[in-house]
Amino acid sequence: SQQVCEGLAVSFSVVATGTTLNYQWHADVGTGFTNVNNGGVYSGATTNSLQIGNSTGLNNVRYQCVITSGGACPVTSSAAPLVVNARPLAVNQTQNACENTPGSGVATVDLTALNAAIASNASGITVAWFINAALSSPVPSPTNTAATNNSVFYASVTNNSTGCSNSATATITLSNRPNGAGLIAGATSVCIDEEATYTISGITN
Repeated sequence: SQQVCEGLAVSFSVVATGTTLNYQWHADVGTGFTNVNNGGVYSGATTNSLQIGNSTGLNNVRYQCVITSGGACPVTSSAAPLVVNARPLAVNQTQNACENTPGSGVATVDLTALNAAIASNASGITVAWFINAALSSPVPSPTNTAATNNSVFYASVTNNSTGCSNSATATITLSNRPNGAGLIAGATSVCIDEEATYTISGITN
């Protein structure tokens, strides 16, 4: 049997000895074995190695191969199932943050605070953070990461039992801090039941 994560390619192979060997792969989706034809996700249907380009939707499909010698004397291999493990759910997230100091345009964020949400609160999951979509450059310090407005970080969400993974993004939306020394202007005293207006100036952002 073969185990594979959903969407990945997989292959089955058979070894036979003899002369003028011919191969025909069969698949059983639950209604009995029928010939596998090349096309769609399949190739190599008449060779000793059946290639499946995409395993999605093929969980528990059983495969076997019929081998003949010059078209005669068929021998059928044992049947082997394909086990397709689902990828964990990964949900894109947006985090709001305030810049560290007014006018800096930089915030410090804790990406690990998004782990539960990005993995849909599933158990048995590991989340790793990266700075690129190829998931090849880890974030040096996920708990203390510098970000600017619309910075995007990439999370790899892995099921610990199957090893299957999925990915999602976290986008940082940055808000500016007010800057300057506020000056309040208005009446220094008012009579009871009278209205007064006060204004503040000297604040930017």
